[in-house]
Amino acid sequence: MQNLNLTYQNPETHLVRAPHFLNLKLRLIPTICLLLLNVFLLLLLKRGFSELALNSFNHGVVFVLHFILVDFLVITFFDNFNLGLVLAEIGGEGRIEARRHFKRAVSVDPRIAEAHANLGAEYHEAQMWPEALSAYDRAVALQPTLHNAKAHRSRGVALGKVSRYGEAIAAYDCARSLRPTNAQTHHSRSVALGEVYRHEEAIAASDRAIALRPAFADAHYNRGNALFNIS
Repeated sequence: MQNLNLTYQNPETHLVRAPHFLNLKLRLIPTICLLLLNVFLLLLLKRGFSELALNSFNHGVVFVLHFILVDFLVITFFDNFNLGLVLAEIGGEGRIEARRHFKRAVSVDPRIAEAHANLGAEYHEAQMWPEALSAYDRAVALQPTLHNAKAHRSRGVALGKVSRYGEAIAAYDCARSLRPTNAQTHHSRSVALGEVYRHEEAIAASDRAIALRPAFADAHYNRGNALFNIS
């Protein structure tokens, strides 16, 4: 029987290598474009087409400049965005680099809500609450109904961390209207309600969280606190 010598490829190995290849791509694309243009012009000149070479040079420069200023910006956005996702998935020190690439992505194209939401998530992970809140604010301003409601919920957490509980409750209300079956949203809303002494509403929010996830220990604990505070 032929030995095919198949080896298992660990996907985490490719994940670790991905940032290197994406960074390399970002650096090489403009250089390759200019190199190809110069090779083409040299071929024209060698064959005696000097006037055609001059016209090609003029049009080629316009094309390359257009690519660098417009198309390359699009590629740069998505490469930085994807690089940020990969580094965030790797975790650890990679999350600092992920934050840097998400910042670069939103600077290239500030109109993409998901990029701001991911930048907010990286600030969130680092417990940089004002920065996280700013990124989440931008995300929900650009796309108020973010499909998974996560940005609204995360924005509520960031607002709570800077003691803006009323706004946090409003953010959780947005999140639960978009995804009413998320137990974490109801629990986080209960915590914020307790901070502003709305204990009956906090109990109701905890009840909803527990109904959705009966073994949710934090929700049971918070419900107990709220019951104690109104006793």
